Amino acid sequence: VPDRSLVLLTATVDQTTPGSGNALVRVTGVGGAEADWGRTRLLRDEPEPLLMPGDRIRVIGRHLADRAPTNPGQGDRSKGSLRLGISGRVVVPPHGVRILTKSRRSPAALLAWLRHAGVVRLEERLGTATGGLAAALLLGARAVPEHLLRAFRHTGLAHLLVVSGLHVGLVAGAAWLMLRRLGLGARGTFLPATLLTVLYVVLAGAQPPSVRAGTALVLVGAAAAGRRPVRGIDVLATTALLCALAAPATVPTLSFLLSYAAAAGIIRAAMPIQRRLLRLRLPVPVAHGLAASLAAWSAVLPFTLLVFRTVAWTSLVATPILAPLLPLVLASAAAAALVAPAAPAARWMLGCFADAVIRLDTLPGTPMRPPPLPALWTPAVPGPALRLLDVGHGTACLFRMPDGRVLLFDAGTLDGVDVERTVLDAMESAGWPRLHAIVASHGDRDHDGAVPVLLARWPEAQVLAGPGTEVIGAQTWHPPDWPGIRVLAASLPQDSPLNERSLNLAINVPGFSVLLMGDPTAEGLRLLMDRLQPADVLMAPHHGLASGHVGDLLAAVRPALVLVSAGRRFRPQLESWGTGGARVLCTRDVGSIGAALTPHGTVVVTGSTRLPR
Repeated sequence: VPDRSLVLLTATVDQTTPGSGNALVRVTGVGGAEADWGRTRLLRDEPEPLLMPGDRIRVIGRHLADRAPTNPGQGDRSKGSLRLGISGRVVVPPHGVRILTKSRRSPAALLAWLRHAGVVRLEERLGTATGGLAAALLLGARAVPEHLLRAFRHTGLAHLLVVSGLHVGLVAGAAWLMLRRLGLGARGTFLPATLLTVLYVVLAGAQPPSVRAGTALVLVGAAAAGRRPVRGIDVLATTALLCALAAPATVPTLSFLLSYAAAAGIIRAAMPIQRRLLRLRLPVPVAHGLAASLAAWSAVLPFTLLVFRTVAWTSLVATPILAPLLPLVLASAAAAALVAPAAPAARWMLGCFADAVIRLDTLPGTPMRPPPLPALWTPAVPGPALRLLDVGHGTACLFRMPDGRVLLFDAGTLDGVDVERTVLDAMESAGWPRLHAIVASHGDRDHDGAVPVLLARWPEAQVLAGPGTEVIGAQTWHPPDWPGIRVLAASLPQDSPLNERSLNLAINVPGFSVLLMGDPTAEGLRLLMDRLQPADVLMAPHHGLASGHVGDLLAAVRPALVLVSAGRRFRPQLESWGTGGARVLCTRDVGSIGAALTPHGTVVVTGSTRLPR
């Protein structure tokens, strides 16, 4: 199916996502051609009509194929989807789904309906934000507000939002205690406790972390019922083997590695750490919680450094404090879903829980961001190089000077791309350890939206803020300190559009010249014409939008290469930029674009290919 094409599908729902209209479906027909077309994801902005596993549906939407990495250093996330037999996404407009036949009343459909009803009930009784947090903690729904989700990630507490070993263990422990209070023995308790645990795992979506935890608890319960000795590392290894055999595609995932790394750390290191803490005369519960937290944190630290490039030191202290409160939070959320009078108490408890995480996120160094990993080899005198990154509808362009200093022109997007991560990956891939300066052409989100987070990572970077961009506490960049760089801007009244008053950079170093433009297309561009000089590379203004001054701009600059930064939903007039004989490349089509001056001349690369060092 061609990328970005409008498709008419018939499909059967495999899985649904509570709290949203998204679903994983198996496509059985495309445009009337009946066959097994594989699985794809439906992305919907509205939850209605409510989809359940087994429903046969008809869908109209736009198919977006999985793209290969388009920036240097970027991981290929599509490989994980392909291992699971999932290809691409279909963006569905309002009223783009019609249910042909409802699923039979199977246990899976009933549990999916109960899960959805629980999410809706929690949001109705507790409010959208608090109810979304309760649904995430209790049922694993993806309904947490973005600002709160960001705070959980920054503080290293995102694992509390995933129904995993802690949640399943609490449910299994509560079931075991309840059954023992009813007078059942160890063997009589095993079967009903196992059934309740499995029921909760399925009700919470049967995601890999909860399945792994449920499998481990069943193994422990079976050993206890059979009065067999239990060794934690044996249970962990057996669980890993069973899960790997049942779902081999999940083995190389980050979730698999983090889960077993944390569990192995607790099993092997928690007791020695606890003994050392007890020597400091700490209370036993405090020593136990800190030991488990430190053991798990240390075990996953290599993965968080390599993958997320952050160190969440706050989780060391916050996890032992907040984790014991989780049973009360889960119990209050469950009570609010069942009976309305319990809602005020649940709202207060969940509000305190969320407020604690948000306050932790305000602490200095939350999270700590270590400097980029040093390159294994970097030439003594690197040549100039440019890299226009693929950030969707936005701009982020790196330029390395001959003396090794690195400048970033603009940093923003409207397409939800993680610009900070994209810039960091590209710099590490190129062996550029430090960002020295940031220039924001003007104050639109697709040009300066990521400047604050980049300054948090590189606080020593100097900044030149264009009209409409507000930067607090940063050092001002002085172009005269960078030989070969001129800042160009049209002299227009303050009430003129920001686009026309954008900053532009003309870079001219020995053997290599570049003109990086913001968004001037009308009067601002006309006023710049007399100040422009020929350049090897031109970054087209306003994401390639053609105007009446394109011909004059190409005549004044005479570029050999025109670069356009645009996303999939924007259609630049590329043919207009090639009228002067220049080669035209757009990030929407080829991914990131790089150009470097080497002893053999200028080299141009696209996609995730690295520039010559």
